[in-house]
Amino acid sequence: GSDDRKRADDVLKHVLREAVGEFFDIVRADEVGDPGTISGDIIARLYNADLVVADLTGTNPNVMYEVGIRHSFSRPIVQICQTGENLPFDLADERTIFYDLTSLDEIADAKDRISRSTRRAIDARPFSAPVVRALELDTLFADAESTPLSRSLIEKLEDLGSGPIDFGSAA
Repeated sequence: GSDDRKRADDVLKHVLREAVGEFFDIVRADEVGDPGTISGDIIARLYNADLVVADLTGTNPNVMYEVGIRHSFSRPIVQICQTGENLPFDLADERTIFYDLTSLDEIADAKDRISRSTRRAIDARPFSAPVVRALELDTLFADAESTPLSRSLIEKLEDLGSGPIDFGSAA
């Protein structure tokens, strides 16, 4: 009966089910009635789901944890959030669809953007989440300081004012 629950129910009913319900079976974690541990079931669903749509509104700690888990699996995810919210630093640079439940035009626009984003996320093979992208960069630049071209590139980047670049320790 809380305002947060009502907003979540409205987003599920009037945005997500209308935007992607024809393509996906939408299951919100609190709708699962399977026996067993809740956290084990959620982690399994986060791994096995073709797509996760995460509503970051309110920076709910459980949602943040679940997004981190999904990112570590590098499986398709679409982030959404109520307009006017400030996203945590680690999620702010990931594409997020903002919506405003007080405007019918904004809701229609959000549904269209969510529908398009879900199709793009599913079509992206392989989907690359922030954890995997970071690890790939780390691997790519593991020996970066050992080649003249890489040293030159690093010096030029540092000259741009971005400060020192740490590529980890060279072997």
